[in-house]
Amino acid sequence: MTLGGADAVPVPVSGGSARRPLFNANQPPLNGSESNLVTLIVRAINLTAVDPSANSAIAYAVENQIKASSLVDPKATQLVGQITTDEATGTFTFTVTVALLKPVNF
Repeated sequence: MTLGGADAVPVPVSGGSARRPLFNANQPPLNGSESNLVTLIVRAINLTAVDPSANSAIAYAVENQIKASSLVDPKATQLVGQITTDEATGTFTFTVTVALLKPVNF
């Protein structure tokens, strides 16, 4: 999923049914062979049996820790898409788009 021109994808906020957009769809793409966006696909242990909001809480905690890094733009670093559980493995996955402050040249 690309950010340029895409619609914001809401994800449930832990502890309630309220939803918030998870990325800025109006961010212009970079030109040339530079990129400041890194997409992380994160897998963690599914804890909904312990607390129904645990998976969302973990996703937001990971997002907040990444945003705290001095290497990223916290305003453009966001969760993207939905949390997906895998009952067969007892895990869940979520995606974080990380906006680096200094673009990477390819």
